[in-house]
Amino acid sequence: MSQNYHELQESLLDLTSSVNLWTSSLNNAIVTSSNTVTINEKTVLNSDLGGLGAFIGVWEGTGAPNSMNQIVGKTDLGGTSRGQFASKTIETSDPGVNLMNGTYSIGLFLRDGDVLSLVATALLNQSNPLNYQSTSVFVTNATTQNISVNYQVPNNIAPGSRLDWIYLFKGEQPVMNNTSYLKHVAVSSNNPGGIVTIDVSGLTLTPGHYIVQYNPGHSLQTVGAAYSFYIQ
Repeated sequence: MSQNYHELQESLLDLTSSVNLWTSSLNNAIVTSSNTVTINEKTVLNSDLGGLGAFIGVWEGTGAPNSMNQIVGKTDLGGTSRGQFASKTIETSDPGVNLMNGTYSIGLFLRDGDVLSLVATALLNQSNPLNYQSTSVFVTNATTQNISVNYQVPNNIAPGSRLDWIYLFKGEQPVMNNTSYLKHVAVSSNNPGGIVTIDVSGLTLTPGHYIVQYNPGHSLQTVGAAYSFYIQ
């Protein structure tokens, strides 16, 4: 009886079509010499890139790096993210590296010295860089009981193993390093893409702006993607 009553109380939330999506992305990689590559990078609005030591790094192979020792070239991002693409140049530091001959990857890392903060990748190729992969998140369904959130990270990342989390905040823009979240839930799967359900049955979601954020490594500081929506 109580279960039927609970189901009757669940109703679909009215989400407006006016939403904002912020992703961590790379594009337009160009290998300009044996040790130099230029690329466009985009991070989530309001991210404290300088404080975190966010950087673009290059390593050999197609898998994710296991340690900073595998990074053969890096460029720090610095400043605070405007949520727009910006051009960067990366020079490799290892004289044995030849970006024009071999298989190399380039990635966007949100925290200095932390390879688990990887949020976007691409394979380098002199004539045609391949396989750009980003981090994104968006709401697929929302009721008064549950909010279903679709996430995507690069294929060489295991989100469950590195303790990724999804947060729900009240607000219109991405929120950094703030403990005033409404709910959070772990991404338990190691699949690079999937759906996570946030139980909001104990909350009263009043009309207004809300935002879901994908945070790698269970950190309130590193935000890999964010999606804002409005509840009528």
